[in-house]
Amino acid sequence: METWNISKKQKIQKLEIIKSIDDNNQRILYILHNLGPKRFTDIIKYSKLSRSTVSKYLNSNYKSGFIDKKLIKDKKTNKASVHKNNIEERLLRSVT
Repeated sequence: METWNISKKQKIQKLEIIKSIDDNNQRILYILHNLGPKRFTDIIKYSKLSRSTVSKYLNSNYKSGFIDKKLIKDKKTNKASVHKNNIEERLLRSVT
Protein backbone atom coordinates (compact mmCIF):
# COMPACT_ATOMS: atom_id res chain seq x y z
CA MET A 1 0.00 0.00 0.00
CA GLU A 2 1.16 3.50 -0.78
CA THR A 3 1.96 5.45 2.38
CA TRP A 4 3.38 8.79 3.41
CA ASN A 5 6.30 8.77 5.75
CA ILE A 6 5.59 11.09 8.65
CA SER A 7 6.94 10.92 12.16
CA LYS A 8 4.89 9.61 15.08
CA LYS A 9 4.91 13.12 16.55
CA GLN A 10 3.49 14.61 13.35
CA LYS A 11 0.85 11.88 13.16
CA ILE A 12 -0.24 12.55 16.76
CA GLN A 13 -0.44 16.28 16.03
CA LYS A 14 -2.57 15.66 12.93
CA LEU A 15 -4.88 13.32 14.84
CA GLU A 16 -5.39 16.01 17.50
CA ILE A 17 -6.34 18.52 14.82
CA ILE A 18 -8.79 16.02 13.33
CA LYS A 19 -10.69 15.92 16.63
CA SER A 20 -11.35 19.67 16.38
CA ILE A 21 -12.84 19.56 12.86
CA ASP A 22 -16.63 19.60 13.12
CA ASP A 23 -17.48 19.16 9.43
CA ASN A 24 -17.44 15.42 8.62
CA ASN A 25 -16.47 15.94 4.99
CA GLN A 26 -13.56 18.24 5.89
CA ARG A 27 -12.44 15.78 8.56
CA ILE A 28 -12.22 12.92 6.05
CA LEU A 29 -10.44 15.04 3.44
CA TYR A 30 -8.01 16.30 6.09
CA ILE A 31 -7.14 12.72 7.02
CA LEU A 32 -6.47 11.77 3.40
CA HIS A 33 -4.48 14.91 2.72
CA ASN A 34 -2.32 14.81 5.84
CA LEU A 35 -1.93 11.09 6.51
CA GLY A 36 -1.94 9.90 2.90
CA PRO A 37 -3.96 7.15 1.28
CA LYS A 38 -5.78 5.09 3.86
CA ARG A 39 -7.97 2.03 3.99
CA PHE A 40 -11.66 2.50 4.62
CA THR A 41 -11.34 1.03 8.11
CA ASP A 42 -8.45 3.36 8.95
CA ILE A 43 -10.50 6.40 7.91
CA ILE A 44 -13.29 5.22 10.23
CA LYS A 45 -10.80 4.75 13.06
CA TYR A 46 -9.09 8.14 12.67
CA SER A 47 -12.25 10.14 11.98
CA LYS A 48 -14.30 8.47 14.74
CA LEU A 49 -17.27 8.49 12.35
CA SER A 50 -19.64 5.65 11.52
CA ARG A 51 -19.14 3.37 8.51
CA SER A 52 -22.21 4.80 6.79
CA THR A 53 -21.06 8.41 7.31
CA VAL A 54 -17.56 7.72 5.98
CA SER A 55 -18.99 5.80 3.02
CA LYS A 56 -21.42 8.62 2.24
CA TYR A 57 -18.70 11.29 2.15
CA LEU A 58 -16.15 9.16 0.30
CA ASN A 59 -18.70 8.33 -2.40
CA SER A 60 -19.77 11.96 -2.67
CA ASN A 61 -16.17 13.15 -3.01
CA TYR A 62 -15.37 10.39 -5.50
CA LYS A 63 -18.34 11.33 -7.70
CA SER A 64 -17.30 15.01 -7.52
CA GLY A 65 -13.75 14.09 -8.57
CA PHE A 66 -12.08 15.25 -5.35
CA ILE A 67 -10.68 11.83 -4.47
CA ASP A 68 -9.47 8.85 -6.45
CA LYS A 69 -9.94 5.14 -5.89
CA LYS A 70 -6.87 3.00 -6.29
CA LEU A 71 -6.83 -0.77 -6.55
CA ILE A 72 -3.71 -2.06 -4.85
CA LYS A 73 -2.73 -5.68 -4.50
CA ASP A 74 -1.19 -6.89 -1.29
CA LYS A 75 2.07 -8.55 -2.33
CA LYS A 76 1.83 -11.15 0.43
CA THR A 77 -1.73 -12.32 -0.20
CA ASN A 78 -2.16 -11.18 -3.83
CA LYS A 79 -5.61 -9.86 -2.87
CA ALA A 80 -6.85 -6.54 -4.14
CA SER A 81 -8.14 -3.73 -1.96
CA VAL A 82 -9.48 -0.32 -2.90
CA HIS A 83 -7.86 2.78 -1.46
CA LYS A 84 -9.20 6.29 -1.79
CA ASN A 85 -6.62 9.00 -2.25
CA ASN A 86 -7.19 12.72 -1.90
CA ILE A 87 -6.21 14.60 -5.06
CA GLU A 88 -7.86 17.94 -4.34
CA GLU A 89 -6.44 20.43 -1.83
CA ARG A 90 -8.70 23.43 -2.34
CA LEU A 91 -11.40 22.06 -0.05
CA LEU A 92 -8.92 21.85 2.81
CA ARG A 93 -8.12 25.57 2.97
CA SER A 94 -10.68 26.17 5.68
CA VAL A 95 -9.17 23.54 8.01
CA THR A 96 -5.44 24.03 7.45
